[in-house]
Amino acid sequence: MAGTNAPRAFTVAVLVLIAVILLGFIVIAYSSFLSGRAPASGPSGTVPPAPASPASPARTYDDSLTVYFDQTFDFDDIRDIYLSAGVTEMTVYPSEDGKLRVVQTGRNISERYLITVTKSGSGFDIVPALENQGGMQFGSTPWDMKNYVDVYLPATFTGKLKARTSAGSMCIEGAYTVDDLELRVSAGDLVCNGILTAKEADLHTSAGSLEVKTLNAETFEADTSAGSIEIGSLSGSGKLSSSAGDIDVDSLTIDDSLTLKTSAGSISVGIAGDPDIELNGKLSAGSIRTYFSSGSDIVKGRISVTTGDGPYKKIEANTSAGDIHIRKA
Repeated sequence: MAGTNAPRAFTVAVLVLIAVILLGFIVIAYSSFLSGRAPASGPSGTVPPAPASPASPARTYDDSLTVYFDQTFDFDDIRDIYLSAGVTEMTVYPSEDGKLRVVQTGRNISERYLITVTKSGSGFDIVPALENQGGMQFGSTPWDMKNYVDVYLPATFTGKLKARTSAGSMCIEGAYTVDDLELRVSAGDLVCNGILTAKEADLHTSAGSLEVKTLNAETFEADTSAGSIEIGSLSGSGKLSSSAGDIDVDSLTIDDSLTLKTSAGSISVGIAGDPDIELNGKLSAGSIRTYFSSGSDIVKGRISVTTGDGPYKKIEANTSAGDIHIRKA
């Protein structure tokens, strides 16, 4: 049911969408401005073979690429992994030999984006030289620069995994069970094709979509500033938000509560099982549908309804311009 201020709300939502898209372009341009000027002539070598384990490889190696870094490390008693690859496409694969392997391939990679690996105590830092030299440096990116960082991380790793890119996509393949998971992409898509299990999970992209096959977390937060959120199977309690894009969860097993928020987009969630639910929803322009309520429950774009006798699992869903659909998985 549309509210009385629907035209005004729709206009505001469109302006928000335009502003966020422009922000995405600014982020990409700024990342290029800060990156290195001169290409490094990395060591030549054969491109490593594609990994055997991932279910759906993010890409195929190109024979024209140069190997800039390819090293393998023992992985005993490692509790922390920090990955930061700057302007790049990063992919994490499960390794089959229990060791950590880091491979950087590409073309005309700026010297400041060449990968370094440092072991400190119970952790590994895998970062570009730029970050080891104190962070930001001015310059421009060669127009034909290609930078791929592939990390083969043992599937037995159970510590803290933190990974980020400043401009480029990130893909996590395979299944991992960790204490803490933090994945951040400043300008690009974040794709998780396997099963991720964590006590705490934080997934973020500033200008791109977020796609997750399975996420099981005690607490989670996933957000994108300009893009959609698509999750196949989700369990736990937390928050999903998008400034401009749809939120779609195929199957939700809710532990305690879930908050869903988008400024310009629709919300669709499939509920697994038969939990007792308390739904509070609000929209400015669009419709609200659930499998346990009727149109009479909606008053001036708001709905507050329960199903079952409790105790209730709480869902809060808000959108400024879009539909809300709570359905059976």
